[in-house]
Amino acid sequence: MAKVKVLDAVVNGVTSGNTLEVSAEDAKRLEAIGYVEVLEEKKAPARKASPKKDEDK
Repeated sequence: MAKVKVLDAVVNGVTSGNTLEVSAEDAKRLEAIGYVEVLEEKKAPARKASPKKDEDK
């Protein structure tokens, strides 16, 4: 997910000057065509490996 600021457009019903959260792919696409400015890109938390069960028992 990415937090974006809408520039001179209406994105998902949100008007110019407001912020919203969109997927990272959508944020890149909308920024490329000049509709939004990416404020921050949130990354998914790293997954921890689950402990392996001992096969010897």
